[in-house]
Amino acid sequence: MLFEGVTTPLSATSHYIRPQRLWTNDAKIFVFDPAHLTDLIDVWNLRSEPNPLIPVPMGWLPDLLPEIHRIIADECRPLQGNPNGIMHSAILEFSRGIGDEARRKALQLLQPGLPQSKDGFGTLSVKQWRDRIWDKPGGGMMNPPKRIVLDVEEKRVTLEVKETDSQPSARYEPLRPSFASRFGTSQLRWVNSLRVANYGRADIATIYPYNTFDRSRPRLGFGVLDVMIGTEGWSFGQKYDGVGEHLQFQTQETAILDFLKRSGMEARLSEPGHIAKQILDQLGGLWGTRLIADSETLKLMNDMAGGVRRRENGVEEVQEQFDPRSRPIKDWAGLVKRRKSRFYQALELDHFTKASIVVLGLETQCTNCLNRNWDTVDRLGYSLTCKRCLKLYPFPQGATTTGRLWTYRVAGPFSVQDYAKGAYGAVLALQTISELVSHFRSINFVTAVELGLDGRRIEADYIAFHQADAFDSQYDPNLILGEAKSFGQGDLIEPKDIARLKDLALRFPGSYLAVSVLRNEFTDTEKALLRKLVRWTRKLGVDGGPRNRVLLLTGYELLRQSEPISHTWKELGGRHAEFSDFHHTESIRTIAEASIAIHLGMPSFESERHAAWGKRPRKNPNAFPRIPGQWGRTLHSISGTIAPEAPGEKQN
Repeated sequence: MLFEGVTTPLSATSHYIRPQRLWTNDAKIFVFDPAHLTDLIDVWNLRSEPNPLIPVPMGWLPDLLPEIHRIIADECRPLQGNPNGIMHSAILEFSRGIGDEARRKALQLLQPGLPQSKDGFGTLSVKQWRDRIWDKPGGGMMNPPKRIVLDVEEKRVTLEVKETDSQPSARYEPLRPSFASRFGTSQLRWVNSLRVANYGRADIATIYPYNTFDRSRPRLGFGVLDVMIGTEGWSFGQKYDGVGEHLQFQTQETAILDFLKRSGMEARLSEPGHIAKQILDQLGGLWGTRLIADSETLKLMNDMAGGVRRRENGVEEVQEQFDPRSRPIKDWAGLVKRRKSRFYQALELDHFTKASIVVLGLETQCTNCLNRNWDTVDRLGYSLTCKRCLKLYPFPQGATTTGRLWTYRVAGPFSVQDYAKGAYGAVLALQTISELVSHFRSINFVTAVELGLDGRRIEADYIAFHQADAFDSQYDPNLILGEAKSFGQGDLIEPKDIARLKDLALRFPGSYLAVSVLRNEFTDTEKALLRKLVRWTRKLGVDGGPRNRVLLLTGYELLRQSEPISHTWKELGGRHAEFSDFHHTESIRTIAEASIAIHLGMPSFESERHAAWGKRPRKNPNAFPRIPGQWGRTLHSISGTIAPEAPGEKQN
């Protein structure tokens, strides 16, 4: 049956269905005991893994030895395109119902006929545990275990998003089986799965958490069937042939606020949230934040912004509002010149004026009260109105320029004091996170959210869903809760900020707590607070990882230009350079652990766990260390025995 092309009912019903397999999915020989019910269940469930499966009942093993040896020999071949001699090898997996003694005898029976190893590595990998395809994917492994994906057909389509009275929508023609009749009696006849990538509308939500246990939300289609969101993307059930599918989209703000409300929290944008939203609108989205990702630029903008002075006179607090300050054109021209010399970027002063960061105006002096007034170009005329005395005075048209001076002022949200009430730090942190693993538009977010939690109101500087990199799958996104600080002297991160993050972390286990400052370093007091936070988050979670993870970002990351974070850390040298390799920058998880090591000098969570398990006493000192989860398990491998020399022969 294995080699003569016998057709089984399972192969007939799977005709034209394509299994998606990788080069790492070598053939798996599963030896099981048919007398054990759990083994029979495992035989069936193993078909959900991508490895080609050869089930072998334990009692049939002696009779099937020639066929099994042939499979193992065929599988033992060089990895295509690899010059280092790496070989494929079949996997021999024993079921739960087979004991140690039976496994030992089976290996003794198999080993004499196995191919011999030429490089010291075994030609057959042996394991006795199940691949944990049920674990949450995207944990940072290069090729994590995952279930097999089956498809019949695929195509790429471009969706034209149209605005309606309610929300943005689009239409596409779904795929269908060629044998499908136009109508059917079933509610669900086949499924179309969409992997949506957004290359246009930056405000549309395309990243959602899995809705495995409540498929009623989000409402992404107009039909009555729920939309399933999982590793394959957005899955829409199909009933009829020839009927188009309609999608209805949400904005990122609406999608995340709805998620928070479904989690039992009241949510709304705070004032800094609206400011950050206006900043991104003027910059054209997160990509445009590169224009302000510079410490000198941010400090100049903040110095020009309006301000508020509060003082007490013994009876009440008096608040004074100051208008934005003007700066000569030469100040901004000099700034642009310095930035171009540092980063070799195509930066021009027009970029700031077109984004309405600064606007050009004229300073003139009132001839009535000598007050200096500032007016934008569109407000100039032969007669000007003084802002103080409200009287008219003539435009200075003389040859001398002492009565007039062309200057810039910051405008709109950029004219808000205190670094736009912290909005600069928040949007720059979001831009940095979106590019941590070089995944295009890998983030959906909302800025400065005020939340109602157990009768209290707390604020998060931003909340985001970050989509992990995946070649053919869509991983469950990471929820990121952000605390963003700007420049400043002394301690910016205070105990109340840490307490607020802990409150949110308890509500959302598994989320990332991102803490950022625009300065290049944390203070010693801030580091002490952050170490306590990291230790608090490292309580064991339900998936074997920490309850939450902490990501630390400073000006080095927030204000870098377009280079990868690994390049930035390598150029900085010292402690940063030690973590600039691929191993420490391949995912948001590894970058988070590296940031803790760089700034706080703490080992990673995985290192702490492995060290703790290594100290535990083992019943068998010679056995492999038992580490929970997929991490740390090592395949045992064997090869064929070397044939003994014939009498009278001698090897050179």
